[in-house]
Amino acid sequence: WDVDAVPLVIDGVEWAELEKAITQRAMLLDALLEDLYGDRRMISERVVPAAAVVGHDGFLPAADGIRLPGARQLVMTSVDLARDAAGNWTVIADRNQAPSGAGYAMADRRIIARTLPRLYRDTALARLRGFFDDIPERLASASLVVSRAGASSIAVTESASASANSTTRLPGMSLKRSTPRVRWNRS
Repeated sequence: WDVDAVPLVIDGVEWAELEKAITQRAMLLDALLEDLYGDRRMISERVVPAAAVVGHDGFLPAADGIRLPGARQLVMTSVDLARDAAGNWTVIADRNQAPSGAGYAMADRRIIARTLPRLYRDTALARLRGFFDDIPERLASASLVVSRAGASSIAVTESASASANSTTRLPGMSLKRSTPRVRWNRS
């Protein structure tokens, strides 16, 4: 991944708007997931064609009707954001199968803290540690199998960060620690 020499700074007001919009999107995706692997009202009410769901390569018939404990079925999600020509934020991709980004954000924070310690200390940042501390607890409460694709996976940083930063460990899970390679983007 690339680390910009000059971090993108988003002020609190703009961040609050983004957070609200992304939260709303995550709630919609969670409701869709729950419905499409549950009652399928979206299909029976012809909002979504059945063939678009059950014929999709990503549809998992073996998971049909399975419900995770708790209020949410979408364990984790992320979005890729960009600004459009008018300067408005827009979602260019949803990442729900193996969301990536949070681990990179944590790694970026560590790099910035080491290379620009004064800036890091003097900047009011939204903290990430709680996010990583919560992941193993959430996964431990569900009956599921966690499978990692390995060091070449786009989500390897999230997996490493969640495991390395957590005080809770999942039974039978181990982590081979490695140092990620970072390239500075000086453009």
